[in-house]
Amino acid sequence: MRPAIRPSEIPRVPAGNGPRPFWSVAIPTYNAPADYFEKTLRSVLDQAPGADAMQILVVDDCSPQQSSKELVRRIGGGRVEFYREEKNLGLAGIWNSCIARSRGEWVHILHQDDLVLPGFYEGFRQGLEKNPKAGAAFCRHAFIDGDGHQDFLSALERADAGILENWLERIAVEQVIQTPAIVVKRAVYEEVGGFLPELCFALDWEMWRRIAARYPFWYEPTVRACYRIHGSSATSRLTQAALDIDDNMRSIDIAAEYMPKATARSLTRKAKEYYAIRAVEKAGLLLNAGMIASAFAQVRGALKCSPTIKVITRVAKFGVRSCLGRLRSSAHAPVAAAPRND
Repeated sequence: MRPAIRPSEIPRVPAGNGPRPFWSVAIPTYNAPADYFEKTLRSVLDQAPGADAMQILVVDDCSPQQSSKELVRRIGGGRVEFYREEKNLGLAGIWNSCIARSRGEWVHILHQDDLVLPGFYEGFRQGLEKNPKAGAAFCRHAFIDGDGHQDFLSALERADAGILENWLERIAVEQVIQTPAIVVKRAVYEEVGGFLPELCFALDWEMWRRIAARYPFWYEPTVRACYRIHGSSATSRLTQAALDIDDNMRSIDIAAEYMPKATARSLTRKAKEYYAIRAVEKAGLLLNAGMIASAFAQVRGALKCSPTIKVITRVAKFGVRSCLGRLRSSAHAPVAAAPRND
């Protein structure tokens, strides 16, 4: 039996330091591209209330390129706190450091290349103050490319703002929340613990399920955040290396430990099949891009994750497609001249 994984503790905010701000906006950075990072920081500053209502902090994960501090000094004007870790903590470690350094009642972890849109913080505050039992809240969000152009939107979870019904059953099967779109009550992090360093791709999804097993989620249908996808992002690198499917599978197994006993097995099976099918779909995209090794690594991961009839059928179709693609390539390849015998 796999030993239980215990999240690291999140320390409480020391008492006696006066009133706490409503918000802590924490931006973890590592070799932050200046153009993306500046847009991220400005998207917060342009709508930030005073320091009594919002703490803004940047935490650098011991980047070899130490450009973030100067950019924070130039743009922040003393409004933004800056911290630099003495050693690299990795993704889970730096996110946990952000939470530990936060003082606000609610914590928003915003990646160095993502954005919040006007009205993000005020809209959330109004909703959360009317729904004090919510442990987390998220909004509909846009996926943008490296140039900031919108590719598509996240699914609409409900037509109006409010608490999501049967949310655990939904989030247990599919990751539908990107980090720039979600805020979490600090007291909830203190109770459930920090992000798991055992995960490198699905650590956010594991956290949202851990919270959903205990607390209601509030939802805002207005698009108020942007998640950026580009070739140098961690998500892209992990997909190309096929580490995403392995990490999703590991995350699903971890989450099964705190799912309701009556539904844990069913939700686990559904989640694994869903992500196995997604892996085969990714394999097709990678194959089209000429990344053959990455494509077949995704297929192997899919069969390992969920060898069901649905998955095997899709893998078979992928195999036929890849063979046809190779035959077409061979048909259009130049034919070498036959050797002459004279």
